[in-house]
Amino acid sequence: MLHYSLSSKGLSEGNKLYDFDQFKTFGVLRDDKRFSIVLTPRKRFSPRVTVYFPEAQGEQIVDMFGARLPMEDVKMDLLDKLVRFLRI
Repeated sequence: MLHYSLSSKGLSEGNKLYDFDQFKTFGVLRDDKRFSIVLTPRKRFSPRVTVYFPEAQGEQIVDMFGARLPMEDVKMDLLDKLVRFLRI
């Protein structure tokens, strides 16, 4: 289990900080009963960052990202579908 936190600087995953400036957009993805934020990086060949969150805190989390990044519609890409199929 990974622990995440949001601050005015960015998204922290353990000791790693993802600065908001590294991303151009974010989107919300619903996969069955799980919700996630998908961050699209500015660098062309960098992978998207996906963060799962509980539905009860969804509005607060989306508002925090929305204050710093533009929101766009996101869909599961081929890699996401493969991971879901293999249940990795």
